[in-house]
Amino acid sequence: MSQSPLITISSPSGGGKSTVAQKILRSSRRFAKSISATTRAPRINEVEGRDYYFISLEEFKDKIAKEEFLEWEEVYPDVFYGTLNSEIDNIAKRKQIPILAIDVHGALELKKRLKDRLLTIFLDVPSIETLKDRLQYRATETEAELQKRLARAEYELSFKNQFDIIIPNIQITNTVNQTIDAIDNFLHKFTL
Repeated sequence: MSQSPLITISSPSGGGKSTVAQKILRSSRRFAKSISATTRAPRINEVEGRDYYFISLEEFKDKIAKEEFLEWEEVYPDVFYGTLNSEIDNIAKRKQIPILAIDVHGALELKKRLKDRLLTIFLDVPSIETLKDRLQYRATETEAELQKRLARAEYELSFKNQFDIIIPNIQITNTVNQTIDAIDNFLHKFTL
């Protein structure tokens, strides 16, 4: 695998990681989105190969066995997410820096493995109520799925102090600007 730097942006579901990552990707061509693989079904408007690689549970487990993932996690029973090694290698070949909008455990697992090559950013939210409002506005989950996501969010928030940078996600423009500043400061130590 490439030895280039990587950036992770994490938050609980509804915390804004995908939105912030998209805005950063639009701001500069030096970054590229690392598309995650998942076993969950696509949501409305999600596109294969743009939003995720949607693969079967069996295929995901086969890729785990073949060590094709840089990181992976079973976020909910039989719902896996992971970053393919090939995805990171392809971005590095294009001389771009991968930005991974991934879950909390995936980011912390990468931090253990990649150490100084990785910047981990956690987007903090004002409250669980704010998350609930955002998830309800998104309207992509049933009430049961919403409750499951909120329970997981409380658990994920307990890990925020293990990240390199914590940025409050209250106002999106400020959040994006703070995230870009943190990334720029991190990248100064690399000769790119």
